Amino acid sequence: MTRELELTGSSISAGAGDESMSVDLFSLTKNFPRTLELFRQIVLTPMLDADKLEVEKKKVVASIQRRNDEPRQITGREFKRMIYGPNSPWGRRMEITTVQGVTRRDLLEFHRRYFHPGSVMLAVSGAIGEASLKATLEQALGASVWPAGAADLPAVDSDLPSTERLVYLVPKDNIQQSAVRIGHLGVERHHPEFFKLKMLDEILGGGFASRLFRNVRSRKGLAYSVGSGF
Repeated sequence: MTRELELTGSSISAGAGDESMSVDLFSLTKNFPRTLELFRQIVLTPMLDADKLEVEKKKVVASIQRRNDEPRQITGREFKRMIYGPNSPWGRRMEITTVQGVTRRDLLEFHRRYFHPGSVMLAVSGAIGEASLKATLEQALGASVWPAGAADLPAVDSDLPSTERLVYLVPKDNIQQSAVRIGHLGVERHHPEFFKLKMLDEILGGGFASRLFRNVRSRKGLAYSVGSGF
């Protein structure tokens, strides 16, 4: 499959974050139907090779072993645990024992439970007409190929830690830098003022032209990196 994609100037990639997963396709228009067929195979019947899984697990374990090398990584990780709690999906952290315990069967079960057409969004952009696109997608991913259904999503615990003031210190010796993070929970993402607050965050510390960056780094030279996040 990889060789075929290279020869046709196509690519298929996949990625996952804390809240979503995605599979992306890029192809010349003339090769789109065939590339979409390969895309369908990956989405609906992934191989999930056990040997490759072991390679990826070793990479993750190596990253866990290095995760305390850089103070900003430490503060970012521990700040999430403080804000959301250690049992929240946003506050959990990977450990070597849990990573090593993942099996191919776990991945197959994850795919069976969560990969359903009722739980996905499909976005397409390119040099292809709407009618032709719909016909091609129906043939590759329609109900006869991918039966309707929705993911069995687990409930998320809404209990959050106490909001009392506290200072959480993670000592680290033999380094020349420190990282400081201060903050608290924001509003829910469907709050009517959400995008106004995002704009406020951009002005405060969202880039090189932000107030924090211009004042703390450019004018006073007090820190190499400074910013805000909402």
